[in-house]
Amino acid sequence: MLDRESREAAQIDAALERLARDEYGICRSCGTVIGLGRLKALPFAQCCTACQAGVEARERGVGAEWRSRSIRPEPRAPRPAFAVSRGGPWRET
Repeated sequence: MLDRESREAAQIDAALERLARDEYGICRSCGTVIGLGRLKALPFAQCCTACQAGVEARERGVGAEWRSRSIRPEPRAPRPAFAVSRGGPWRET
């Protein structure tokens, strides 16, 4: 337990150093912004969720196969704005 606490203390110190260098919240692997939910859950996270999944896959011995199944979602096309008119169906605005 003491080992885990000292490891977390070192990770927190490293996160504070990244904050001082304006690098906090940026993935070390791909350079994208780490999601707010991940940072709230793990304030000393160094990688985004997708890159961390790759790290964990390599640790399990899955190898480079994870890249073809990346969990990073494809960008979506913008959806048209719709409004409800009185007494009528949905229509594009």
